[in-house]
Amino acid sequence: MTQPATPSTPISTANDPLGYGFAVAGAVLFSTKGIFIKLAYADGVSTEMLLSLHTLVAAPVYLAIMVKLLRRENNVRHLKMPIVLSSIAVGILGYYIASYLNFLGLNFLTAQYERLMLFTYPFFVLLFGVWFFGDHIVDASS
Repeated sequence: MTQPATPSTPISTANDPLGYGFAVAGAVLFSTKGIFIKLAYADGVSTEMLLSLHTLVAAPVYLAIMVKLLRRENNVRHLKMPIVLSSIAVGILGYYIASYLNFLGLNFLTAQYERLMLFTYPFFVLLFGVWFFGDHIVDASS
């Protein structure tokens, strides 16, 4: 078994509280999304309208992340335009389909059951990877 590479420079922990705060805020907001969607459905808002509002709120965040990455990473500028455009198209299509099915599913499921499914999804990916592909579970902390 190979040992993980040790960094030559010490890792700064000054931003740890900020990172933990973002993680908690993200989990809380992610958990309450289903509740707000169910409330909107009760008022007669359509899935398409909610998805439009969701996209209008999320798009500026993703664009800001893209601009920051383009300014910071020098190797990103060497990508060919067809690859960039096809990657953007696949990302938008995947994001739209996943969000649409998530919102549509809330018409048929309770918000609690939908959250349970989304939060346990990574565990099921791990489990199916072990079962179907013969992968092994490795303790990354050792």
